[in-house]
Amino acid sequence: MLEIVNDLKVQYDEMKQRYQKRIAFLEQNNKDMKIMLGKMHPLRFSTNQFCSPRPTGIVGVYSSTHALHLMHCPICSRTHPEGHHCG
Repeated sequence: MLEIVNDLKVQYDEMKQRYQKRIAFLEQNNKDMKIMLGKMHPLRFSTNQFCSPRPTGIVGVYSSTHALHLMHCPICSRTHPEGHHCG
């Protein structure tokens, strides 16, 4: 019984060591990426395309006042623009 416990402890220690190496590698990689990100230029738009005096909306609302005029087709069971006829 004691041998099994010792084997499990050895396995645990090996696994812990592997994960500590992996964590150290990822932390160093993360640090390097943060340094590289700091050297990058901030995002700048060259036009005022995205500037607007209007407040941002929670839900998008179409500005067009034209209705789509869709109808359910009894022939093909699909939705078509009004006036469309299935052949």
